[in-house]
Amino acid sequence: MRHRARSILAAGALLLAGVTAAPAAQARPGSA
Repeated sequence: MRHRARSILAAGALLLAGVTAAPAAQARPGSA
């Protein structure tokens, strides 16, 4: 079960990174 918890944690971290990166990308339209 440890491997499953680790994959869930990794997915959560990836989602969190995407959520925090999205507003930053919208704030700078020139970079996109």
